[in-house]
Amino acid sequence: MPLRVALGDDDDLVGEFVDRTSAADLRGRRHWREVRTLVDQRKVDLLLFWRLDRIARSVPDAADIVKRLRGGGCGLRSLEEPWLDTTTAFGEALYYITVVNAQLERAALAERVKAGMERARRQGKAIGRPPRAPIEQHRRWPEVRDLVLDGVVTLREGARLLKVRQADFAAALVALRKGGPAQSSSGELTEAS
Repeated sequence: MPLRVALGDDDDLVGEFVDRTSAADLRGRRHWREVRTLVDQRKVDLLLFWRLDRIARSVPDAADIVKRLRGGGCGLRSLEEPWLDTTTAFGEALYYITVVNAQLERAALAERVKAGMERARRQGKAIGRPPRAPIEQHRRWPEVRDLVLDGVVTLREGARLLKVRQADFAAALVALRKGGPAQSSSGELTEAS
C-alpha cells in the first residue's frame, strides 16, 4: 500500500511512495529510503501510512522509525488505524502498544505453526509440497528428449517445452546416459526410462 506524505501547514501533498516489498526487506524499500531523506531534510511534517504492518516489523524498528521521524520534525499517522497518531503523546503511546501487540501475535503465530508442523511429523504426515512426478513420466518426454539428444533444440528449450527446471531436465538426460536413477535439483530421485 502507498505511503502518503504531507508537507507544511497547508497539507500540501509531497508525493505517494509505494514499495512492493515486505517491511522487513530494507534493501527493497527504495521509496521508504526516499521518504526518510525527505524527513531528514525537514521537507515533511506528517507521514500517512496505510497500516502499521506496512511500515514496521518489530518493536525496535518501530521505535527507530518514530525517533528518526521526530528528529526530522515529522509525525506518523495511520489511515486504517486512526488511534495511531504520533503527533500526540497519547497517540504515540498507542502506537507502541499496538507494535508490541503485533510482535506478540507474530511470535504466537510462529509458535503455533511450528507446533502444528511437529505434530504432523509425529503423525507421519508429509510436510511441504508434494513431490513432483519424474520428468521421464511426462507424456512428451520421449519426443523432447530425442530433440535435445539430436541437437534440434537446446537443453534450455527442452526444459521449457516440458515446463520443468533446466537442472532437472539435465539430470534426467545424464541418468538416461548412465542408465541409473536421476537426481533432480530438488533432491528427489527419479527413474530413468
